[in-house]
Amino acid sequence: MKKEKIPTVVRNIEDMIVKNDICGKIKAITAASDLEQGSLSHVEMNGPTIPHYHEKMAEFYFVLEGTGKIIVGYETHEIRSGTAILIPPGRAHYTIPHTRMKILVFSAIKAWSHEDQFTLEERDDEVDYFPFKEQLELIDEILLRQGLEFSGAMDKDARKRLVEKRRDYTAEKKLDVATIPKLRAMLKLPYNK
Repeated sequence: MKKEKIPTVVRNIEDMIVKNDICGKIKAITAASDLEQGSLSHVEMNGPTIPHYHEKMAEFYFVLEGTGKIIVGYETHEIRSGTAILIPPGRAHYTIPHTRMKILVFSAIKAWSHEDQFTLEERDDEVDYFPFKEQLELIDEILLRQGLEFSGAMDKDARKRLVEKRRDYTAEKKLDVATIPKLRAMLKLPYNK
């Protein structure tokens, strides 16, 4: 059996098309069509990303520019230019930039794909990611009290509006996992960790 050769890929980031994703503005430098076991992307983040995870793929982030924090599982880390992060498969994560951030993302084990990226709402019954899940529930309660109406059975557009409203609220209040006590206080709920 003849072994298939992997082609050399040379691309300039300036030639890549920008796509909006839950992580920000993404330029896919390489993809599964180049190599199934990994991919390389350039991501620009101007606001908080949506908490999500990848079932099969590990991610390596390398911060090129900017400052912020990344929440991976139960851990919060300050990040800045020169910081490298490994996010294992199945670990919920999101980023809160303090300034505009540019990050190189190397996806390993499997190339990045929408089919392997899940927001917490999409897998709510299958995965229990406390504290992300509790944070979303508390933000939802605050939004409900502010008059935003939504129900569990939402169409795609309604879910998109809810996710955008959550993102705006999270950015406006500068929230992360460590602020669950703050959210509970806003709702006048006791905090039990």
